[in-house]
Amino acid sequence: MAGFPSREAELKRRLEAILAGHPSSERALLDPVSFPRRLLLDGAPRPEIELVGLLAAMLAYGRLELFTRVTREILDRSGGTLLDMALGKRHFRGNWPGYRLSTGSDIALLVRAGARVIADRGGLWESFRRGWTASHTLRDGLIALQRDLLAAATAGGQGPVS
Repeated sequence: MAGFPSREAELKRRLEAILAGHPSSERALLDPVSFPRRLLLDGAPRPEIELVGLLAAMLAYGRLELFTRVTREILDRSGGTLLDMALGKRHFRGNWPGYRLSTGSDIALLVRAGARVIADRGGLWESFRRGWTASHTLRDGLIALQRDLLAAATAGGQGPVS
């Protein structure tokens, strides 16, 4: 009908009105990417950023307020950098907190496995790239990273196998 906005235009107007009431800076504080991003802006080394990103990705489900609280708690208790703690250079203060379906032991295992892959491969990117380079597919890159993490988690801390 003439004079009436299209359904798409009306939907766009409504969504933009919702977004206007919630600035991106507020939304970013509750986003999983906020943790590694903060480290990037602070000039942290890439291996630390990668490990914090892995932790945030593992916990990024459920209520945002709970996810961010648990992630902050883990980072605060790591006593400096998460990577140094995971490699045994520092001690984790207290017990690892659990989050929803993940026990504290599950979270600690993934963080330590990630640190082992970083130490052995040079980074999580290098692990991913091994699979990606062969076929140039995201799937194969993720499979290579998953295999390295699994090997590191199940090899008694020995790390990924070639």
